Amino acid sequence: MYTLYNTPGAGGFAVQALLEELGLDYKLVHLDFDADEHKQKAYTDINPLGQVPTLVLPDASVMTESAAMLIYLCDLHPETGLAPSPTSLLRAAYLRWMMLLSSGVYTANLRCYHPEDFTSADDPEPVREVGERHLTECWAVVEEALAAGGPWLLGETYSAADIYAMMIAQWAPYPAANFAKFPHLERLCDGVRSRLAVARILPQHDDFW
Repeated sequence: MYTLYNTPGAGGFAVQALLEELGLDYKLVHLDFDADEHKQKAYTDINPLGQVPTLVLPDASVMTESAAMLIYLCDLHPETGLAPSPTSLLRAAYLRWMMLLSSGVYTANLRCYHPEDFTSADDPEPVREVGERHLTECWAVVEEALAAGGPWLLGETYSAADIYAMMIAQWAPYPAANFAKFPHLERLCDGVRSRLAVARILPQHDDFW
């Protein structure tokens, strides 16, 4: 059994959704950030950075970084088709989107919400402004690709990358305004939300987005 540490609405959503899609047994541990549970020794012994998500594998080894978890779990279960195989022509595009979402969109989002973590200056607002600009640039790339060959990031093939994109899009500083600019992204998000596996866990997270 897997154990997933997360807090509602945070980065473990995509991992939990994928565990549901894959039909894997898992235990969900919700950390109370308001009570600083993520900073307590019981958790930092598992994840020294005190971040979520953390995934404990059936052999008791530990994974961090949500994109890595998605790639790993899909590769363990190729029969589900939720990621292209290493020899598939779609693999390159899949990895491209996973990395853009992780290193580009996700990071820009953090700069929007927590600019003070990225500067020692008294005024973190310039960091937020850069984050918002970079976030818009990244989503524009996604939108262009979806408009040209959607409905999913891999065209007609649904994958873990779509789950990841949907999660991060919910974090946009102003999701409604974001979707107004990027309607194909909104359509992707609606499609992911309509998946039975995803719909099962949405009530645990929707109030936190």
